[in-house]
Amino acid sequence: MVQKGAFKTFKKKPKKLAKKFSFWNEDLCLTRNKVNKLFNIYRKHKAENSNVDLIQSSGNAYRRERAVFKKLLLKTKRKAWEDFCVNYNDRCGSLFKLVFNKGTCGNSVGISPNNDPNNSIMDKITHIMDFFFPAKSPDDNFVFNPVVDPICSLTIEDLEITFGNLKGRKAPGLDRIDYRMWRAVFITDKIFMLDLFNRCFILNYFPRCLRNARVFFLLKDGKDPGLCNSYRPVCLLPTLGKVVERLFLIKLNGWLDQHNIIHDNQYGFREGRSCDLAIHTLVETMKFKMNTDHLALVSLDIKSVFDNMNCSKFVILNENISNSDFEVYTDGSRIEDETGFAVCILQENNNIENHLYKLKSHNSVFQAELAAIHCAANWAASKNVSINIHTESLSSIAAIKSASTRSSFVNNIKQDIVKIKHLVGLSWVKAHLGIQGNELADQQAKLATTTGLTQLSWLPVPMLKGYSIK
Repeated sequence: MVQKGAFKTFKKKPKKLAKKFSFWNEDLCLTRNKVNKLFNIYRKHKAENSNVDLIQSSGNAYRRERAVFKKLLLKTKRKAWEDFCVNYNDRCGSLFKLVFNKGTCGNSVGISPNNDPNNSIMDKITHIMDFFFPAKSPDDNFVFNPVVDPICSLTIEDLEITFGNLKGRKAPGLDRIDYRMWRAVFITDKIFMLDLFNRCFILNYFPRCLRNARVFFLLKDGKDPGLCNSYRPVCLLPTLGKVVERLFLIKLNGWLDQHNIIHDNQYGFREGRSCDLAIHTLVETMKFKMNTDHLALVSLDIKSVFDNMNCSKFVILNENISNSDFEVYTDGSRIEDETGFAVCILQENNNIENHLYKLKSHNSVFQAELAAIHCAANWAASKNVSINIHTESLSSIAAIKSASTRSSFVNNIKQDIVKIKHLVGLSWVKAHLGIQGNELADQQAKLATTTGLTQLSWLPVPMLKGYSIK
């Protein structure tokens, strides 16, 4: 049944995501042409009322060759499909490649218990596992005999909601069966899946085979490999176990809500309790209490929650740095397939320095605007001076401040700006308002499209492909 469900996932894939496979080849083309030629001869003989033997002979030749072509077509198509399935590799992310040895990540662990250089790999694994997943101590008492009220059995509707909310393209477990396959299995036999999940609830048991996981320890960027807390443990669990876990969670949350177990102020991990609602409730409570009572606010944080966060992804810049050394206006321009940008540096309303650069013809104005901001930030870093950058490109500011940007070009700019964010202010200025610096930058950017210095270092790497630089 699993095989049948897995096969259905190929047929039910959206067309825009389906991977194409080709089976047409030169032999098929030649055979088809031969069939067409024989058919034309056969039709010509019939149209001309030729000899009966000649018509029958040409008809037999045509039908014989047509049968050969059909057989060859089916054989070639099946062989191509088998090759496609054997070589098929759905992209499930870097973790999936790491688990199934499809990546090139190093597998050495720098942990050395008791600083003993003779520790085996098993000693290292045991040490780091005990650090993240400590075993039961002699003082721990995990004997628990709960008295649980009877719960309602799962229904087909519960499973349909759960399977419908499963996200695709998630890394499967060691069995390599992903959510799409289990969804197809559920569609194939809903009653069997319903009985399977209800059996887990009746026996109050989570199958051990669905809890088996492969654990990986990923070293955080810039951390000491000799420390256990420099690694991030990642567990890859079977997808069916995750489905069972979701069903358990649905029933648990329903039971907790029914018996009012969870405090009303608990917002995290609860359906219908968003962060916006939590903030609104907090603000309203503060307003009410401030009018009648004293108010004290205590904020608790969890240590090392965001130690593995890439801070360069989050760029928080001041719009204006007070008492800055210089005011810098940037602009990009494109005229008749020529692109350039300008950086105009002002001090006390005096234009003291301009930088004009010309990009390649395939570069966009957006890239020119970003390159201008990057150039201004690098100039401030090289001079170790504070500047306020003014640009009329809101899209460039949004790209720099976005945490979800995938462009390596933008991320490189963000990384450089983060290093000197105490020296740089970035603000938007409206165009065509007669602001001296902005008008100057606009004129200089237009001039840069023809007379600016050629600056290839601003080109994103993907834009360089397919072009020959002369």
